[in-house]
Amino acid sequence: MVSLSSEAQKAMAGAVSLSTPDSKSDASSGKPDLSGFEAIVAAKTQLAKEESAYASKLDSIVRSTFDVPKDSAWMVSGAGFAVLNKLAASHDLQRPKIPQILADAGVKDFSAEEMDSKGGVIGFTVTAAHAANRGSHMEVVFDRTSAVAPDQMRLLALKKDDPSNQSLLNKMQGGELSRFIDTTADLQAGSGTSLFMVTDNASGEKARIAGVIRSTGLDDVAPSSGLAVLKRITELMS
Repeated sequence: MVSLSSEAQKAMAGAVSLSTPDSKSDASSGKPDLSGFEAIVAAKTQLAKEESAYASKLDSIVRSTFDVPKDSAWMVSGAGFAVLNKLAASHDLQRPKIPQILADAGVKDFSAEEMDSKGGVIGFTVTAAHAANRGSHMEVVFDRTSAVAPDQMRLLALKKDDPSNQSLLNKMQGGELSRFIDTTADLQAGSGTSLFMVTDNASGEKARIAGVIRSTGLDDVAPSSGLAVLKRITELMS
């Protein structure tokens, strides 16, 4: 099962509103000429089949790359779409292109703009029906411009009232990652959420932020597995 963000759902499923030319009447029969609409529907159906096959292959690649078990779901947002493209290309997999007839009818690639984002997310959720921690999830939020090498990455557990973390929190809140991380809500007592910042230095104003690992119910595995995912993302995007 793949769980996608709202942006991903639009991009992978091709959810669109089609606009078609006004129907014309057949002069001989007096009936509306629907050939243009039928051609658009046929193209949309074919594209949906191609995208479904692509998504299935991509799902397998994502799971093997990031060690995602079959009983868990994954999602992407922002520059996460660029990561998917990199992964697909590395396996000679190309996402189906939108036919011109659909482009003319208003079909758009909703992930195209997201791919240029400096920040992104790859998230994972436990979906197994028998799992005691079903619904627990982890998001790996990354800054593709940070230039922090994988062997430089260090983890730091963030605490709301720890003054030693404040400079890093201020830097994160003013950067690309603030779109995906709400530190006020996540660090609030009783939120059930833990944040682990990844930098090239555990503390200090000069530290560069590579990303943040957000965990809800997965604190036993999120720091190590999230860091491994972030390192792999950095390798892919370099």
